[in-house]
Amino acid sequence: MAPPTIPTIPAGASLESVWHRAVYSEKRLFRNKLAADLAPPFAILAARCTTELIAQPGHWGAEIDAQAAHLASQIKVLRSWPKQGCGERS
Repeated sequence: MAPPTIPTIPAGASLESVWHRAVYSEKRLFRNKLAADLAPPFAILAARCTTELIAQPGHWGAEIDAQAAHLASQIKVLRSWPKQGCGERS
C-alpha cells in the first residue's frame, strides 16, 4: 500500500473545500494502519466544518433579516417626508 498523501488546505479555501479535504484526509489515513493515528485531528476538523456549514444558513438568514429591517426603516422615513414636488421649498 502506498503511503497516504495529505492534501494541502489553502488559507483562502472555502469552508466546503476545507471540509472535503479534511474528510478525505481522515478517511485516507484511517485506511492505512501505519498512519491511522494521524487521522483524529482531521476528524475533529471535519466535524467542526460540518457544524459551521449547518449553522451558516441561519447566520445568513439573520443578516438578511437585518438588511430587510434597515430597508423598511428607510422606507418609513421616506414616506414620512412632506408630499412636495421635487425641488419645491415650503
